[in-house]
Amino acid sequence: MGSDLTSGNWLWGNGSVAAITRTIVHGVPKPKNHTGAMPPVGGVQLSQADLAAVADYVWAIGHQNVH
Repeated sequence: MGSDLTSGNWLWGNGSVAAITRTIVHGVPKPKNHTGAMPPVGGVQLSQADLAAVADYVWAIGHQNVH
């Protein structure tokens, strides 16, 4: 239902941790390439540390094939 986070293609920013964090915080109410909307913070409560960990994880999996 959502974008492939491992592809290295960034629809909502430049792929930086800051851009990924903004996307997580604000959500994706109107997706560009799929039908699955994402509510702000995924619809759950996250501490700042957990938010940072999720953003770092998404960055890592999205940049694993970039050399």
